[in-house]
Amino acid sequence: GVSIIESRQFLRTGEIEIPDWAIPLGASAIPSEVENGAAGEAATWTGRPEAERTGSERIKSRRAGFNVSPRDPSTPPARAGSAHDEHCFASGFSLRVPLMDTTIYLDYLTARFGKASGEIHANVRFKKLEDVDAKFDLVIDCAGIGARELVNDPDLEPHRGQVAIVPKIESLSAAIVCDEAPLMYAIPRANDCVFGGTNEVSDNLTADRETTSRILAECGRVLNIDKPTVFAERVGLRPFRRSGIRLERDRLRDGRTVIHNYGHGGAGFTLSWGCAREVLEVAVSSW
Repeated sequence: GVSIIESRQFLRTGEIEIPDWAIPLGASAIPSEVENGAAGEAATWTGRPEAERTGSERIKSRRAGFNVSPRDPSTPPARAGSAHDEHCFASGFSLRVPLMDTTIYLDYLTARFGKASGEIHANVRFKKLEDVDAKFDLVIDCAGIGARELVNDPDLEPHRGQVAIVPKIESLSAAIVCDEAPLMYAIPRANDCVFGGTNEVSDNLTADRETTSRILAECGRVLNIDKPTVFAERVGLRPFRRSGIRLERDRLRDGRTVIHNYGHGGAGFTLSWGCAREVLEVAVSSW
């Protein structure tokens, strides 16, 4: 999902004011896991031409579409039964936000980039940023976890995530997430469903069968379904940065300008448009 807020920094307690222009887009204030990522969440959907279709005229209140199920002291903290059963979790909340289907969204971004005369060159490796072709006088560093070696940033650490891709579940119309141990999420997509997951400091990209079995068991228990077929097992590394996102202008040893933009942890999609806008502002101010 995507949360849209306007402030750069905020307290984790207390209500966050959402700008009026964002309410029709389904804006909801949810802190991201990165330390200084609030500003990046502000523009994620305003930069998309079809963003106007994600909202609803029925959304009138700043708290519309956001429901909290407070913890009932008499309810044991266990997860069992149907996901549609309010007693499946001891407490929680639900809200309406846009949900990105990455199997569609990434192709959309690629096509949009191409229409803007952008070019993608795959399987190109650099040992240092100065290795970028000298014809480019501005370099944007979006190396993710690779920035550990590329710019020698010891603050980056890989937060390993493993998921299982399973068949589409017709009864699942919304994503279900539980951040408390054991981490669990089920994200429906157009043609399949993502079951997760893990979040551990590791750079191991090999899928672990036991982890997949645990993911299937936990998601199956919450959704109250039989063990599904596994289409694929996927492993990725979230580029978590202990000191927060690095988004700043710097100078390469050869004198060229570089703008760093990495360290978004697991909030890359959520922060992408806002951070891209800030990168543009920094780039324009450099000339």
